[in-house]
Amino acid sequence: MFDIGEKLESIIIVIIGVDRLMAIVNNELYRKFTTKHLMILLSISVLLLLCVHVALIFHDCATKRRSVSSQCFDFEVFPTDFLLFHQWTVVIAPYISIVLYIVIYSYLWCNRSSECAVRSIQMKREVLVLKRLTFLIISSFLFYALPLSVVLCCQDVIGALDVYIWSLASWTLATQVLIYCWFNKEINKAVKALLKLQQCRGRKIEPSCSQVNLANRTTMFQEE
Repeated sequence: MFDIGEKLESIIIVIIGVDRLMAIVNNELYRKFTTKHLMILLSISVLLLLCVHVALIFHDCATKRRSVSSQCFDFEVFPTDFLLFHQWTVVIAPYISIVLYIVIYSYLWCNRSSECAVRSIQMKREVLVLKRLTFLIISSFLFYALPLSVVLCCQDVIGALDVYIWSLASWTLATQVLIYCWFNKEINKAVKALLKLQQCRGRKIEPSCSQVNLANRTTMFQEE
């Protein structure tokens, strides 16, 4: 189920792009798109993925094609077509999302001064959400989709995938997380607060003159 979850995550990113497109372009249609419709869409996506998986497994078992074993998938053995379908599905989703966001920003640019007052207030809220999601889409495209696209276009795809999974995948994901933390204001505030707390703990607190005099007087009184 790990590979189904990863592909479903890519589909959800595309659905988020469609959601933002409806919110910006056609607000009436966006209001009709409820949580119930979203759950139906996700259920259909999972069923389609399961059907494709079963079809690929039966096809590869019938043709007796070679399989690929990878520790990154919990020591499971996958047919070659199955693995390539998984990787291409994960790669194509960011490209679709980039196209959707280009359409959204093009629409905002062309209609930046033709909105009424109420619609303008609503648009500001939608654009704020859009900007937060744009970073996620762009970073996943630059640090995940583009490198994996180059790998999938190699002549020895399986060998290149092995190198990518063991050397580049973890670095790209870590870089994406670090950049997100760098640009997130709330995370920056939390890190600064932790650093200040660490400095306060490491700093030696020297007693003041009044505290020293009080301690001396207390000692003298006890001796008398």
